[in-house]
Amino acid sequence: VPVAVLKPSVVEVEGSGPPKHVCATFARSGSLAMTPGSIHRHFIAVPEGATWAEATITMGDYSGLGGGRRMLYMHAHQLVPHVPFSLTEHKPRWFAEEGSTRTEKFKVWGGRTLELTLAQFWSSLGSSSAGLSVTFHGVVPSTSDLVLDGAQSLTRLDVTAALCNASVSP
Repeated sequence: VPVAVLKPSVVEVEGSGPPKHVCATFARSGSLAMTPGSIHRHFIAVPEGATWAEATITMGDYSGLGGGRRMLYMHAHQLVPHVPFSLTEHKPRWFAEEGSTRTEKFKVWGGRTLELTLAQFWSSLGSSSAGLSVTFHGVVPSTSDLVLDGAQSLTRLDVTAALCNASVSP
């Protein structure tokens, strides 16, 4: 019986004091060789306090057949108990030009492993290189249930940004 053990890449969060100007980031710069049907899987330990992530894919130089466009797929997924897959995954696809950059934002759960897969579609001929970076952000409210009472003019809600500085626009 084959058994697979996966060890996620740990994203370092500097210090435990007040939020920083730089958020926790996982990066693979220009190291992904994209070819037709190639699949790149990354398992990332999402830091505690993260509530959303920004994945940035930067395409490098193209070589071979296929012209100036490649169809790419990204699949970001986390296993969260009692939460349906439709709420824990993000599956965009797009045509990428040589030298282009694309940023995708999606919800994450802190303290859980994120599986991030990037692939070039099998019929997109030619090879290229790609860079990948994932930046984690988080703003956590003091309560998950906010009740607005029409008789009160103000309602207090405290938010905490555990990873880095964040702007909140209610």
